[in-house]
Amino acid sequence: MDAEPSRLFRIVARILARLGVFGAVSRLLIGPKLTAVAWLTMKAAVRHRLFVAVAFALAVVVTGLPLALKGDGTAQGLTRILLTYTLGSVTVLMAVSTMWLSCGALAKDIDECQIQTIAVKPIARWQIWLGKFLGIQMMNAILLIFAGGMVVTMIEKRAAELSPEQQETLRNEVLVGRGVAAMPKVDYGPDIELTYQRILETEEGAKDVPEKDVKKMIAEQLRADDEVLPSGHSRVFNVNLASVRDSIKGLPVFLKFQFFAAKKDKNNVYYFDIIAGPAGSTEARARDMELPGNNVNTIPLPPDLLDEEGVLRIEIANHNETDVLVPLEGGMEILYREYGFAGNFFRGMAIIFLWLTLLAAIGLAASSLLSFPVASFFSMGVLIVGLSGGTMSSALEYGGTGESDHESGAVQEGLLDPILMPLFKVLLKVINLVEDFSPIENLSEGRSITWGELGKAVFQIGILMNGFFAVIGVSILSRRELATAQRGL
Repeated sequence: MDAEPSRLFRIVARILARLGVFGAVSRLLIGPKLTAVAWLTMKAAVRHRLFVAVAFALAVVVTGLPLALKGDGTAQGLTRILLTYTLGSVTVLMAVSTMWLSCGALAKDIDECQIQTIAVKPIARWQIWLGKFLGIQMMNAILLIFAGGMVVTMIEKRAAELSPEQQETLRNEVLVGRGVAAMPKVDYGPDIELTYQRILETEEGAKDVPEKDVKKMIAEQLRADDEVLPSGHSRVFNVNLASVRDSIKGLPVFLKFQFFAAKKDKNNVYYFDIIAGPAGSTEARARDMELPGNNVNTIPLPPDLLDEEGVLRIEIANHNETDVLVPLEGGMEILYREYGFAGNFFRGMAIIFLWLTLLAAIGLAASSLLSFPVASFFSMGVLIVGLSGGTMSSALEYGGTGESDHESGAVQEGLLDPILMPLFKVLLKVINLVEDFSPIENLSEGRSITWGELGKAVFQIGILMNGFFAVIGVSILSRRELATAQRGL
């Protein structure tokens, strides 16, 4: 089995090379000099067995995980295994290999004095850097196409084993790109200011409390009033679908309903009436639902329940003995068909590819100055900082990194907070340029990845972030004295 991927890729590569496909396309798109460096980078990856090793590892992950992790026979179970776990593992594996290769692509050539054979030729330093970057991305593109094809093949194979009902669920809820219509965001600003002024007039001690603390408590109370659905009460949610009214005509839509119970039932089952459709209309649909708490529930709704203005009215009644909390963000959403699975999957894989280009740019920028071990350590540190966005967000939300007072909830200011807080704000803005996109999560939930999101990812990741590290890497390499580099430094 080990020899099969190696033999297959060698045969395909030889055929394409002899036909001149790689060379002709590359020279046409990026020119002969960049093509030569990119081709040498790919040949080095194949010569060191990295390309074959990663391809074999991808094949094992894509085929092995579905065999090791048995689903529950549902479309959602199949999705978790084949999209969430498998595609997530593919991304991690390719991220590690990309960072390792990019850190060694320049650092080892410089440390071992091999780069002089290229640098003495009539080729600019920026062309050397960019050529290696393109070579790594060509390899990543081939591997991603290989892995993506295997994932789609496994989905089709495993989907055939599901029951007809689950296959229909798979087509309508998973293998599709669904748009999301959420509740409009509420602007509490005017209500907060009005309530604050009323408190200042009626309570004498309010002036002694910092204004921001009082307004924060007011905002939390207003938000709680909108999020809590008391026992025995009902609430109406209006979702505007006028912009997609024609495209979803005759198609079912789905209510995504998430709630948290104040008191947990021993069976974790809660009872709701859900009425969808115009008020007082005979077309309205009423349902008595038993739903698990603290969970995301997806409820299919019949088609064509919009009113004349394209608004879908949903009334939810709480028939439990406890209050429930429905979050304003993500607690109640309407999902509708927007794209097919093929285009959605392509756009998701394209965003993953952009992530890999950023890792390659970081690794090459680091290896332009540092030795291979140090460049790898630095790149991994940058990656860890990028994954720490949640921690930095929490610190900014609470206003410090010190210990919190259990009674008042106030956070003590840390010694380094005057430096860390502004730094966290800057880092979060940079991190959010990359973390704004969740292709794996969207694919596994059957959510749309729009062309607009892909275009935004190309600009933020492909142009801004990659351009930033490319400028740094090229600047360092252009000023570095390559002739003094010695092996082992």
